[in-house]
Amino acid sequence: MVNIYGTLGPACASEKVLAEMFSLGMTGMRLNLSHVTLAESGDLIGKMKRAAEKCGVKPQLLVDLQGPELRTGSIYVFAFFPNSVPFLMFARKISPVEICGIPEKVKDSSVSGADRKEIAQKSENKDIEKIPAEKNICGKGSGNADRSQNKRDHVKAPGEYAKIMLPELTFPYLIPGQEVLLDDGKIHLKIVEKAENVAENGGENTQEKRYFAKVLWGGLLKSRKSAALPGAKIYPPTLTNSDLANIKIAKEMGVTGVMQPFVRDHSDLECVKEALREAGAEDIRLFAKIENMDGVRKLEKLLPAADEIVIARGDLGNAVHLWDLPGVQRQISEKCRAAGKPFMVVTQMLASMERSPVPTRAEVNDIFHAVMDGAASIMVTGETAVGDYPVEVIRYMVNTVRSAEKEENR
Repeated sequence: MVNIYGTLGPACASEKVLAEMFSLGMTGMRLNLSHVTLAESGDLIGKMKRAAEKCGVKPQLLVDLQGPELRTGSIYVFAFFPNSVPFLMFARKISPVEICGIPEKVKDSSVSGADRKEIAQKSENKDIEKIPAEKNICGKGSGNADRSQNKRDHVKAPGEYAKIMLPELTFPYLIPGQEVLLDDGKIHLKIVEKAENVAENGGENTQEKRYFAKVLWGGLLKSRKSAALPGAKIYPPTLTNSDLANIKIAKEMGVTGVMQPFVRDHSDLECVKEALREAGAEDIRLFAKIENMDGVRKLEKLLPAADEIVIARGDLGNAVHLWDLPGVQRQISEKCRAAGKPFMVVTQMLASMERSPVPTRAEVNDIFHAVMDGAASIMVTGETAVGDYPVEVIRYMVNTVRSAEKEENR
C-alpha cells in the first residue's frame, strides 16, 4: 500500500482538520524545518498525534532538514497586517530587485519569533526588508493584485527597489548574466549589476556588497523560499547547527523519518547517519532527496545508504530543463525499482488545489502514473500546509492512489 503524506502548516493546524485528513487515509505528515524548529512545533505535533489516534492511525512524522539547500532570508511585514504571512511580490519584468546578505542573527531558523521581530524593527539594520503596507506593487495596468487576499496588495510598486536576502556564499557567483530562481523557479531573476558601498560602522569603514537583478518573471515570494543559481557550483555544509539541534530531540518528539535535502554524494548521507547515531536515533529512517544532478548521477552509490529515495521535483526542476524532468523522474524510479529501493514522488502533485477545491486532469494523471511506476510514497507540501482545501487535497490524493492500486492488481 502506498504511503500518503501531507505537510503540516497553518492550513491544517487544527485537530479537527487533521482528524478529517487521517480518516480519509493519510498515513503521515512532513514538517519543514526550514521554517520552524522541532522544539517550537510540540503543540502542532501533539495535535497531529491526537488526531491520528482518534482515527486509529499510527502516524509517520517526517522532518525535512535545512541541509545544504539555499534559501532566501526572512521578509517582514507588520503594523497593518500583524497576522499575515510575510511576502514580496514582483509583478513586472521591469521591476528591479536588490540582493543583499542574510544578517548573522537571522540565518538560523532557531531564532525565536520575538527575536526576529526585534531585528526587523531595528531600522538601522538595512538588510531587513520592511514593506510599507500601503504599497501596491502592480500599479496601473497590471490588473493582478486584487485576485487574492488583501495582504497581497502590500508590496513594492514597479520601479521601486525590492530587497531579497541570499546567503553570502552565493555572492561570488552573482555576476552579470547569472540567473537566480526562487521558490522552485516560480520567480526568475537575472543579475545585472554589482555594487559595493562603504558604510560607517562604529567609526570603522565596512564594505557592504549589493547586487541588483532584473525580474524576468515575477510572483509572490514568502520568507525562506528556495534559491537556485543554475550552473553555479556552490557547496554549503551538509547539516546546519539548527539541523543538529533538531536531530538531537527527534526521537523524543516522535520523528520516524529524516529527509536530507540536496543529497550530493554518499558522504552527505553518512554525515546524517552519524548525527542520528550520536543522538541515539539510529532507528529513524533516512530519506535521501534527489534535487540536483549530482544526486542523479551518483544515485547507484546513494541507494545502499538511504532507506527511501525522494524524487523532489521542485529544485530538481531547476537543475534540468522542465521538459527533461519527466525523463529524469523515470530514470530515478527505474533505478530504484531495479535495486528494490522504495521511492517517493513529491512537489506540485496537486498544486492547483492550493486555491481550487478540484484538481486538474493533469495532476490526477501525474499521481496515478507515479503509483503505476512503483512509487512507495506520495507527498503534498504547500497544498496542505498553506492551501485553502487541505482535506479535499487528501481526498483526491487517496482516491487517485487507490484507483491506481486497483489498476495494478487487475
